[in-house]
Amino acid sequence: MRRLEPFDLFFLETPLPSDDLEGYGRLADATGIRIAAGEWLTTRFEFADLMDRGRIDVAQPDIGRVGGFTEAIRVAQMAQDRGKLVVPHCWKTGIGAAATAHFAAATSNCRYIEFLPPFVAESALRRELVQEELQIDNGKLDLPRRPGLGVELNPAAVRRFANGAKEYVEARQGFSVSELR
Repeated sequence: MRRLEPFDLFFLETPLPSDDLEGYGRLADATGIRIAAGEWLTTRFEFADLMDRGRIDVAQPDIGRVGGFTEAIRVAQMAQDRGKLVVPHCWKTGIGAAATAHFAAATSNCRYIEFLPPFVAESALRRELVQEELQIDNGKLDLPRRPGLGVELNPAAVRRFANGAKEYVEARQGFSVSELR
């Protein structure tokens, strides 16, 4: 990491497993590069340990994994109380991207979000679930102006993904989902 310091990186993301708190602490002592982590964590308590014992500089909650807006806001407030930044993780769907953009706009210690444009995504769910994706224009992501999160689901994609999920469950469980009704 010391060899990377001359390149003025904004942060180094998840250089260790999230539960290696002692390792993160050693990295914090060894470099001036910000360390970011947390996209796999599911509670604010895990983030507290990562920030306090691991001494990361940038918390990366994933709204869909950490428990929604409420828990993500708690994580952001904990980070702010500790003088740390937030750069939320989000790659799964256009719904998550919209939620993350709204969260970032309401979070004073959040400068950036991780954003995977749908056209470079391998996942059909990421590419197709919403009709109109958020767009990056000149490095900025504008919030949608429509109600709610500002995205509209693609009905054909919803049907296709729902049918695929039903088939998957039935194949794994050995019974029809319709038998559960």
